[in-house]
Amino acid sequence: MKKRISAIALAVVLCLSLLVSAFSVSATETPHFLAVNENLLQLEDRYIPIVADGMYYVPYHALDVSSTGVDLGIYPVYNTAIRTLTIYNREKVVVFDLTKGTCTERNGTVHTARAVTRNGQVYIPAKFVCNLFGLKYSDFSDTGYGSMVRICSASAKLSDRHFLAAAQMQMEDRLRDWRKNQSSVTPVPTPTPTATTPVPTPSVPEVDKSDVRTYLAFQAEQVETMSGLLDWLEPHQIKGLFFFPADRLAQYDEQIRRVLIGGHGIGLILSGETAQELAISAMEGNRLLRQIAYTGTYTVLIPDGMDSEIVKELEAGGLLVWQTDVDARFNGQSVSTRADEVRDAVEIYDDAVYILSDCSAFSLTLMLRLLPDMVEDRYNFRLAVETEL
Repeated sequence: MKKRISAIALAVVLCLSLLVSAFSVSATETPHFLAVNENLLQLEDRYIPIVADGMYYVPYHALDVSSTGVDLGIYPVYNTAIRTLTIYNREKVVVFDLTKGTCTERNGTVHTARAVTRNGQVYIPAKFVCNLFGLKYSDFSDTGYGSMVRICSASAKLSDRHFLAAAQMQMEDRLRDWRKNQSSVTPVPTPTPTATTPVPTPSVPEVDKSDVRTYLAFQAEQVETMSGLLDWLEPHQIKGLFFFPADRLAQYDEQIRRVLIGGHGIGLILSGETAQELAISAMEGNRLLRQIAYTGTYTVLIPDGMDSEIVKELEAGGLLVWQTDVDARFNGQSVSTRADEVRDAVEIYDDAVYILSDCSAFSLTLMLRLLPDMVEDRYNFRLAVETEL
């Protein structure tokens, strides 16, 4: 009986070790290269392929023109709230559901392919996606510097043979830099403790607002500084809800895709004076949103001062009306005065707080004053998904 248990335990350990090795690149292994058209991508976690299910998987960012600078003619959008990755072009849409492990086209066709995650990053089966969208897929087991996956659109100019020859020096440089970076992470030796007389220091109370659920929303009508705002939010893993004008969504095509790719949420700014006019505005906005990004939303922002009965009527029709706790939009004050006012208003809340700002240059400056302090105070930033409104 003991032998049988030991054998089972050994089998489990072996399976786990194989699973880990299939999804990781250790400092002693050679990473896989990834190229799109004539662009050899950096050896960074967001671009390095992995092997799973006996095939190459690539981070979905590798298909994104805003990430690589190479337009393959397909566009990925990851929805963190419901864990779905949508990839589309003008002719085809496919949705990977990471919770269910499914892959379904817009026409209902179901595939056995699946997306996988590793360290919070989403990977897709490269060859399957290429075949589905008419891209050229190649992989090479030995380039002289390790294996490589290459994905090409019809605009690629070099053949695989000529590209591999041209990329040899670049691969050598990037592999050397990658190995140098891996080896530079060394453990810091622990110094031998010596007897010292402790010096008393005055205790400063530590601020911990981790119990305060904090939801950020932005009125995205002025978008000249939206890129700067997103560039700050994303490294800090803070997700915001961005409201775009329902009747002018076509003007915000690029911004909507950037917001969705970053894992943020989309809402609609409705126009109208009655519940019926606002509901029609929501329907038209969702029609345009489906054309732009193949997605929809129930979350809406209505004009200030609307009667509570109108809100009830909209919510009875299935819409979720944003309710602001703290208004951080421009009101004529200086940035420093407004920052102090907003900070004081936020501190009143001890359970949840809903903050509304916009994407103007003033608000970007204001947010860059407020948010670092809120991060330091451990506010629990959460994406305002529909289940939390």
